[in-house]
Amino acid sequence: MRASVFGALSGVVFFDSASDVKSDPRVKRVVSTANDICCHFFREPLFLLKKEYSVAVTLTTDTEEGDVRIREKIAIVLSIAVFVFIFGLLCWPMVCAIRLVGWLFRRSERAIRSQIARCAHWWGSVVFYSACKLLRLDVKIAVEGDRCLIIDRSCVVIANHQSTLDIAVITWLVNRLGLGNSRWVMKRPLRKAPVLGWIAERIGNAFVSRGKNPANVWEIERCAEILREDNASIILFPEGTRFVPARASKKYRHVLPPKKTGFNLFCSALPNAAVVSVTLQWNPPVADGTRGKTMFQAADFYGKSLKLNIRIVAPHEVRSDEEWLERDWEAKDRILSPP
Repeated sequence: MRASVFGALSGVVFFDSASDVKSDPRVKRVVSTANDICCHFFREPLFLLKKEYSVAVTLTTDTEEGDVRIREKIAIVLSIAVFVFIFGLLCWPMVCAIRLVGWLFRRSERAIRSQIARCAHWWGSVVFYSACKLLRLDVKIAVEGDRCLIIDRSCVVIANHQSTLDIAVITWLVNRLGLGNSRWVMKRPLRKAPVLGWIAERIGNAFVSRGKNPANVWEIERCAEILREDNASIILFPEGTRFVPARASKKYRHVLPPKKTGFNLFCSALPNAAVVSVTLQWNPPVADGTRGKTMFQAADFYGKSLKLNIRIVAPHEVRSDEEWLERDWEAKDRILSPP
């Protein structure tokens, strides 16, 4: 039930006019619970069952492959919309307060950007902590390396990518490591997202598109300049997208080949920045191509354990080895291989 409630509240829903879905007792139970909670906090129901609509959880149904793909696309769009809504609802008042205080006391743009970034990562940590309690996630951390390398210094944080919950995990992790003043490499379309896009652009995140787009290099250089000025860290997923077994290669069986361009540019722009390499190891695995694709599929994470293998690497070790990223990814692939 906790997974169902979290799924409903975070938007694990899509609209369907099928009559069998309307009468499904599981759907009615989830919607009823979500409505009760929303009435308690917001004084009005969030999900309403009407004649022309029904709210369906991601249940297993006999549908054609085309319909499944359409529903997956709808789920992805809705997940982004709900995430932006929740993020804006939580962060926007505090961001406005930070901007107002900065204007009244004539604080520098650097100080304002850093405060907004820390605020966003703090709220992200709160969301992930709540998800851990609702979904009964067991999170363990193993750190290898000298933690002194990341104290009051810029860092380059990299991680493998298996599900959309990974973003919340990394947000919580960097805040826990004292790296709340961090920026992200994000997909270009998110720049136009309400609230989220404004905040991300305001603090200096890099917005890139897939493929070899010359504008990506300019975005990374612009972001790197802000990182140097703010003494901030950068977070990126070198794979560029979530891993699915169908994309596995002969060299990597459990991760995708890393894209070195962005990583190398940030390492060159921040020569004194240590590298924090994070391996997200879900047990049981979620990267099977069907689970954990959107934030709506909360039940796929219920009761799972997550081990975060963190390796802190000194700057000179990375800069002296041109193939360091590939070697690191080979190490991740070994960690994720079943015993």
